[in-house]
Amino acid sequence: MITESMACGRIVFTTNSGDMANVIQDRVNGFLFPIDNPFNIANAIITVAKEQELQKTVSANAIESVRQDYTWPSVTEKYITVLSQLARS
Repeated sequence: MITESMACGRIVFTTNSGDMANVIQDRVNGFLFPIDNPFNIANAIITVAKEQELQKTVSANAIESVRQDYTWPSVTEKYITVLSQLARS
């Protein structure tokens, strides 16, 4: 759901759990936070709500990130790479 939201230009606020650090570049295409600090998330939401230019920039970067990294050809290439490495091991 994160990449789908990004593709729609929605600003993502998430924790750095799982693989999120490989998807979100903090303050570039979304906002990434330690899992144990909800106050940082709240402050970032307030900041983004007040700063329209930041909203526009992060939103545009989110869309572009998805277009570059999550198209069918790029995802297929990643799968081929992983499967090739598994086949060799």
